[in-house]
Amino acid sequence: MILALILSLIAGLADVLGGFFSVFRKVNQKTLNYFISISAGFILAVTILDLYPEVINELESGPLLILLGFVLIFILENFFAVHAHHEKGNHEHTLMGKHFEDDKIHRHSVLAAYLGFLIHTFFDGAAIVARLLISPGAGILVFIAVLSHKIPEGFSMASIFQSGGLTRKTAFLGASSLGLATVVGGMVVFLSGQSEFSLIFLALATGTFTYITTSELVPYISGTKDRKGILFFLLGVLLFYFSSLLLNSLGLK
Repeated sequence: MILALILSLIAGLADVLGGFFSVFRKVNQKTLNYFISISAGFILAVTILDLYPEVINELESGPLLILLGFVLIFILENFFAVHAHHEKGNHEHTLMGKHFEDDKIHRHSVLAAYLGFLIHTFFDGAAIVARLLISPGAGILVFIAVLSHKIPEGFSMASIFQSGGLTRKTAFLGASSLGLATVVGGMVVFLSGQSEFSLIFLALATGTFTYITTSELVPYISGTKDRKGILFFLLGVLLFYFSSLLLNSLGLK
């Protein structure tokens, strides 16, 4: 259980690191895109090959809760989350992976995006701990999946804050607080112990992972029009496969 809290803390610190890069360092967008592509492949593989079977087999209401998790993030994204207004008049919205440096975002949109990020990161931490409580090996795979998108997540959040006219300090603190939400999510499940309560959070998190991957990450990769992104996506899937084989061989799964 101590391991569960440590891993959720590490995942939270990755949000802080992403915010740091956004505010204090210049990051090559192409490098960030490839990182997101690997993350998308790994998360999709974890979600379909590990989380779905576990939730459906162990929880009668699992499919309904997965759907609820998906719908929750869908509503936040389409009714509350940020819409970046370009000078040419077109709009785009994303929960992670974009630098909004040249966009102007209204303050209320910044606040709404922040709310969406907070809820998503809460479920990140909940998913790590819930899966670890059921299976340490599988929990490690979920941790890797969460960790892989944390830096782009913190990066985007800090960028959104700055595009809303807020200070660099506020932007960094906003991204850092996502890390705190991750730890809180992990602690809530941790305190519940190995119970149906943990499975409920895991099911909801599975729905949020499904949405983030299929509606955010994969379209983002396609939008870059860089074919190398597809190769990195497939690399992410293969990384999950071989990581799973390794954990099986070590008797951890």
